Amino acid sequence: MKIQNNSSNSNLSLIFYKNYFKGIDFNNIESESNQRIIMKNNERIINETGYINILNDIVSTPQKFEAKITYPGLATGIGLVHEIGVEGEFKLGIHLDYTSGMPVIHGSSVKGLIRSVFPSKEKKASIKDAKRKNINGWLTDLGVKPVVSIDDLENQIFEGIVSGNHISVYDRDIFFDAVLSKPDYKGRVVVSDFITHHPDLLKAPNPVCFLKIAPGCKMCFRFDLKPFKRDGNILVTANQKLELFKKIIGYFGVGAKTNVGYGQLRMT
Repeated sequence: MKIQNNSSNSNLSLIFYKNYFKGIDFNNIESESNQRIIMKNNERIINETGYINILNDIVSTPQKFEAKITYPGLATGIGLVHEIGVEGEFKLGIHLDYTSGMPVIHGSSVKGLIRSVFPSKEKKASIKDAKRKNINGWLTDLGVKPVVSIDDLENQIFEGIVSGNHISVYDRDIFFDAVLSKPDYKGRVVVSDFITHHPDLLKAPNPVCFLKIAPGCKMCFRFDLKPFKRDGNILVTANQKLELFKKIIGYFGVGAKTNVGYGQLRMT
């Protein structure tokens, strides 16, 4: 795979997940020398690692759209462990492409987000009906006739089942990783942030430093979608599916901590 790199700097994934703790004295974690190593690596990650364009060098995708990340940014992969106890370290993980080092949103995460909007996994009938109504409203806005069964559409997209039969893997929808398509106005791809944890009302808060995708960056969401057919008739086109997914992602956001503003997007 050819990679177009706009700088001569190192791979972000290599720095963050392999070399970040290189040279650390594990027998004296709290030493000042350890803190200096961490601060140097933090500065390098944010200020020196340049944007790498991989969008045009990977397999072309039939359907895609771009979205701009709004403030405060996008958090992904924060459940990954990344700490040893050195003051100033980035304690939480971030999803990074192994080859390019660039931030990614895994296709499985995109698929999971979109599926959560559909009704089949809900236990309460009232919530199922509300979800069907929401999707029907979006599809109607896209020109889809209201005779389409939301449950059947869900089975086709996520299970590969049409009219009770499994369809070929070549006829199923594919969710690719969403990749960075443009850095922020300073050329950055990640910046630092803090989650302030309050272990006790009467104790001092515990700030947790982590990396996030910088606000102002653009992500490209990519799919290989197939039309939803019944009895040889196309009920939902591939493009209408794409526009539906675009509405869902734009409405709910992506990544972690969307309930406090992270992962919100402006479609471009």
